[in-house]
Amino acid sequence: MANNDSAQIECISKIVRAYNWRRVIAIYEDDAYGNDSGILGLLSEAFQKVDSEIEYQLVLPLVSSPPNAGGFVLDVLLKLHLTTQSRVFIVLQSSIPMVSHLFREAKKVGLVGRESAWIIPESVASVLDSVNNSVISYMEGALGIKTYYSNSSNSYKDFYGQFTKIFETKYPEEHNHEPGIYALRAYDSIMTISQAIERMINNSISPKIMLENILSSNFSGLSDQIHFEAGRTSLKIENPLKIGVPGRTSFQKFVKVDYSGNLDNSKFDGWCIDVFKEFLESLH
Repeated sequence: MANNDSAQIECISKIVRAYNWRRVIAIYEDDAYGNDSGILGLLSEAFQKVDSEIEYQLVLPLVSSPPNAGGFVLDVLLKLHLTTQSRVFIVLQSSIPMVSHLFREAKKVGLVGRESAWIIPESVASVLDSVNNSVISYMEGALGIKTYYSNSSNSYKDFYGQFTKIFETKYPEEHNHEPGIYALRAYDSIMTISQAIERMINNSISPKIMLENILSSNFSGLSDQIHFEAGRTSLKIENPLKIGVPGRTSFQKFVKVDYSGNLDNSKFDGWCIDVFKEFLESLH
């Protein structure tokens, strides 16, 4: 249910080819995306096919970095303004606070406007409805990638009515009540697991059967058709399952990590964590 990096990269490369941009500047916040095995490597490979290249890689500091990180962003943007030929900026990955700061500083030095082009990923574009209007003004003219989904089906309309009613009750201070792609994917994820459990009612519950039932799912979800091309596979019980939890999220009501100064004593909280724990309990 995660973003399809390959599909996003293909979309970006086609935009770059359509406008005949030969050089681009890749921007990402300092985390796992900084190595060649991640989305940056996919981008480099895609650009080779369209005769383009990454002229410069701008690595943004973590949003939790010291206060002088803001000055670093401005200094690097000034350097780019003076030393690079490209005026095409592709943001591969960034938190909302950092990308907001990035565009604010870029506009100060004249890198946002008619002579520059910006492309932002789905992880940013899909949550812009929830940010302040002042942030949007700094990003005017940027191209955003978003996953298409149909809002005309009866199942979506039913979900929409329930979602907005509950959301307005719990978060009356929020102005935007529209369920975005992440809400739809979360719902489809729960439906996938729920249907897999229902098919196990008359059988003994085991991780292997559970996984096979999930991988055999095939139904029309709210976000897309839900099916797994890899098909069935086997699960080895003697190899413990490792669950990855994002260390930084835009919405801490869903996932929040408290390191307390020690990675070994990390604590996890939030709605997504609660759902996962409830699911584990149902397997016992």
